[in-house]
Amino acid sequence: MLRHNQNGFAHVFLLIFILMVVAAVGFGAWRVWDSQDSEGQSTDTVRDAAEFKREGVVFPDTKINNIEVIKLPDGKYRMFYHDTAGGVKSAISSDGRHFTLEPGIRIERGVMSATVRLPDDTWRMYYVDGRDLKSATSQDAYEFTSEPGVRLSPGAEGELDHFGVVHPRILELPDGSYKLYYDGHFRDSMGPDWRIMSASSKDGLTWVKDKGSRIPVDSDPNDDGDTSDDREVDTAKRFKFEIASHGNVIYEDGKYVMYFGAQGEPLSRSGIWRATSDDGINFGVEKAPVLARDPKYGDKLDTDLAGGPRGMPEDAFLLDLGGGKQRLFFWTSDKGLQSAIRAE
Repeated sequence: MLRHNQNGFAHVFLLIFILMVVAAVGFGAWRVWDSQDSEGQSTDTVRDAAEFKREGVVFPDTKINNIEVIKLPDGKYRMFYHDTAGGVKSAISSDGRHFTLEPGIRIERGVMSATVRLPDDTWRMYYVDGRDLKSATSQDAYEFTSEPGVRLSPGAEGELDHFGVVHPRILELPDGSYKLYYDGHFRDSMGPDWRIMSASSKDGLTWVKDKGSRIPVDSDPNDDGDTSDDREVDTAKRFKFEIASHGNVIYEDGKYVMYFGAQGEPLSRSGIWRATSDDGINFGVEKAPVLARDPKYGDKLDTDLAGGPRGMPEDAFLLDLGGGKQRLFFWTSDKGLQSAIRAE
């Protein structure tokens, strides 16, 4: 009798255990389904900063890159970009998220634009032509006329921008002056490389370069300078910048805030990082990426010939939507142009 009861209890416990396993598997499957983004890929394990939520792909064509977005007087948004065919092109949107490609070319001979609205309500676009930075103006931000001269030229041999000026971003300051952030292109024994640099101007035409680079390379944002033997080091948070580029800077609450692309070791911590500054020159980098590389790639190089390592966010551009909302556009070599939303 006792043996019979023990077997009965064993059967009951076994049945309960099976039901619990089935329920757990079902819940896990629901979680995976529920965390799908608009492209059907799970985002539940993407280790991004909490304030940004990925929205999915804007343009899956990976040839559309180096974008910027401006808000037009009628409330619409225009995106400028370039592709492998060359020239600055555009797309239009009513909500700042869904864009439709526009016909024609805004700048025939140029790539990598940076556009600002002038005090007289016209527009000035800076763009890369060869190794130089030039400019053009427009009444409607659609048809542009090139201005004579060169805004920025490469530096002398040995300087950080001696091989070219690329990836510009323009910022108008409260006093009416301008700050230009760009990548200095130079070559060393290891091949081509970039450094985030800057220049200042009172009229947007004549520029004076600031000394040095804005984001130190071969540095670690978690290194506080403490070299004592008892210092605790979280190796999971260590990150050595090897490349820092595409600095997109906004000015808010009296501070310069930069979103930039960083690649280094480990690759899993590569992606879009953020830094802040009081003077626009000396930036302090936060201790973790805003948008990290897709963890499914781990620390493998897995480089796509069309760009950097797969799954690594690059080419940051931050659009202020008003009302405390900001949209961060970024590009990866495996998915193309994407966006993430930040709401306060």
